[in-house]
Formats: sequence, structure tokens, C-alpha cells
Amino acid sequence: MQPERSEALKQGLIAGMIGYFVFVIWFAVVNVLTGESAFHTAQVLGSALFSFEPTSMSATGLAAPVIAYNGVHLLASLMMGLVASFLVLEVDLHPNLWYVVMFLFIAGLLYSVGLGGIVAKEIAGAVSWEQVVVVNVLAALLSGWYLWRSHPSLKDRVRRAAD
Repeated sequence: MQPERSEALKQGLIAGMIGYFVFVIWFAVVNVLTGESAFHTAQVLGSALFSFEPTSMSATGLAAPVIAYNGVHLLASLMMGLVASFLVLEVDLHPNLWYVVMFLFIAGLLYSVGLGGIVAKEIAGAVSWEQVVVVNVLAALLSGWYLWRSHPSLKDRVRRAAD
């Protein structure tokens, strides 16, 4: 694997983890502030997505939907981080593509907000649309900031390509 590609892989995994942990921390804090368990949102969404029966409310019964939901969310976050990282690498190598990648980032953010809102609000009724929008934007900004800082020459290259 070329050095740029292996570095993009590492950066993508880090960006995905940043996005994932933004969600985890955000909803843990929101849950605790509203008097719920830190895992409440993950438990409700996991139960709704994977049809876990609420009959088993033991510690094991509550852990299964939390683990299932977080596993899927972690995989989705890592995949989005990898895609974002390779797109940033392409812009770094071909600065004229910056507007295409910016469009893809905006489209991806809108898609994740829409999908997250549908899952969280419509299926489980666990989270407000406002929270979905805020946490998605925050995760995108922090992951994007990390990727931007990982490519110090990107700013100058994009500026020259835009001129």
C-alpha cells in the first residue's frame, strides 16, 4: 500500500472514532442530565432496531441492545471516517476536486441527519431532531477539523485551485 493510502487509512479510522465518541459522549451527557442511565438512548435505539423484547430487563437483557446498537454505530462511523479521509486525500492530490468533495461532505451530513432523525425519532421516539442535527454537525466538524489538520498543505492547494 502506498504511504499516502496507509496514512489515509489511519486518519480515516481516527476520524471515524472521533465521530463515534462525539455521539457516545453527547448522548451519555444528555441522558444523565435528564435523569436516565447513560446508556438509555443506545438501549432504546438498539431495542427498536433489532427487535429486542423488553421482557428481559435484567442487566444482561439491557446490555444486548446497547452492544448491538453501538457495534453498528461504530462500524458506520469508521466507514464514514474512511470515506472522508480518502476524499480528503484525493483533494490533497488533486486540488481541483475540492468543490466535488465539499458537496459530498454536505450531502453525507444531510443524509446522516435524515437517517439518524428517522431512526431516532420516528422508530424509537428516543431523540429529538434538534439533538440529531446538533450531534451530527458537531461530529462532522470535529472529524473534519482533524482531517484538515492532518493535511497541512491542503489549505494552500485548495486556495490556489480556487483562484
